[in-house]
Amino acid sequence: MAPAVATTVPVEYPPDALRRRVEDTVVVRVLVNASGGVDDVRLLGGGSRKDAAFNRAALASVRQWTFKPAQKSGRPVACWLSYAVPFRLPK
Repeated sequence: MAPAVATTVPVEYPPDALRRRVEDTVVVRVLVNASGGVDDVRLLGGGSRKDAAFNRAALASVRQWTFKPAQKSGRPVACWLSYAVPFRLPK
């Protein structure tokens, strides 16, 4: 069974990107440990160099998330998970 997000920390929209009305999606790879904590987060894609603030905001947020850990043979195990963090302007 794959890990599932249990709690999230809202991502902070970069103020400069908000002023410029820029949207983006940042894809991260998360190492979820057997307790459901985050051991590592790596950038996979999105967040152009010009708007690297999106990358920093996504990484900072996801590092604080908790997960229901993956299970193998009924036991919790560590595993990697890819997740897209969308940055959408409020309507």
